[in-house]
Amino acid sequence: MSQYSKQGSNRNLAEYIPAQISNKKIVRVFYYAKDPLTGELRRVVVKCNRPRLKRDRLAMARQLCAAINERLRRGWNPFVEEMKESGGVCFEMALQWYMGEKEQELRPDSLRCYRSYVRVLRQWLEGEGYWQSPVCLWQLSHTERFMAAAGSGIANKTYNGYVSFYRSLWNWFVEQGYAVENPFDRVKTKRVDTKFRDVIPPEVRDQIRDYLLGRGDTGFYQVCQLCYRMLIRPKEILMLRVEDVRGDIIRIRPEVAKNHNEREAAIPEDLRGWFGCLKGVPGSHYIFSKGYRPGKVLLSSRDIGRSWSNMRKALGFSDRYTFYSLKDTGITEMLERGVPAKLVKELADHSSLEMTERYTHRSNAHAILKYDVLKF
Repeated sequence: MSQYSKQGSNRNLAEYIPAQISNKKIVRVFYYAKDPLTGELRRVVVKCNRPRLKRDRLAMARQLCAAINERLRRGWNPFVEEMKESGGVCFEMALQWYMGEKEQELRPDSLRCYRSYVRVLRQWLEGEGYWQSPVCLWQLSHTERFMAAAGSGIANKTYNGYVSFYRSLWNWFVEQGYAVENPFDRVKTKRVDTKFRDVIPPEVRDQIRDYLLGRGDTGFYQVCQLCYRMLIRPKEILMLRVEDVRGDIIRIRPEVAKNHNEREAAIPEDLRGWFGCLKGVPGSHYIFSKGYRPGKVLLSSRDIGRSWSNMRKALGFSDRYTFYSLKDTGITEMLERGVPAKLVKELADHSSLEMTERYTHRSNAHAILKYDVLKF
């Protein structure tokens, strides 16, 4: 069995090499751990000079070896510990380790947002001369100054997004021992009025259909259909693979779904013919890749945004009609037609029934009541 860590036998990739005993004239315990400043493995040696008898020194060395290996297995690093004791881990290293961890966990779109937030913090730290300062020296006054600078001229919703991210970041700092407390817990979010995108009326949808099909953009038209009729989010649509289509059902995998809930969406009968073009395509291919045709390349939701924006400008539509308005429209119309809110919640993958019921205020219920029912 390899003596390297679980990351592989290559010493340049290993986080550590387990402790061993050197049984020569002097009994030593030695191991390797990654230096966070260089990214390379460095040797650490601990001499066992006592007790007097060698057999006792060996017994002590074996106990020490087992204790060190258990700590290494749990993620302990002696060099990080040393940095903490000598004044703390600086922002440069802490943020580098944080992003290294997130790169293993996040989807590309989420990772892009994280990098943007970190870049805002880094620019402020560099401008103030704090980039190499220990995280543990950050105080509430720094938080207030930073948020005043970062939050200048931005919408309340964006400001709240900053607060949420940096609060989460500092929680991570506290968990790692780089900071003692989270000053962002004391930063209040700003009030955000609930805003809904405009519902897209039938006549506008007809124009969109005629425009896209007239240009031969059948792939993008199907993307619009999946959002409007099947309530699948843009990012989820782009991450769908050919193997996710099973007869007349599309499976949204938990790693694809926003709320990490696996669900299935029935394909409307008139759309099933289009999915016939997937026959013979490898199951690992994305359904909508370059040109919104099946392929290996994963598109970004920005690609959908650009395609929608170009179409909207060509048709002269209001910018209140966003691509996501398609999903909002589908939810609203389902509720209008009497589909139970609980079922719509499941189809839309909402986190709560309250979120689904927010759409009822845009329905035609008032008009229906005024002219069609409850007459004396």
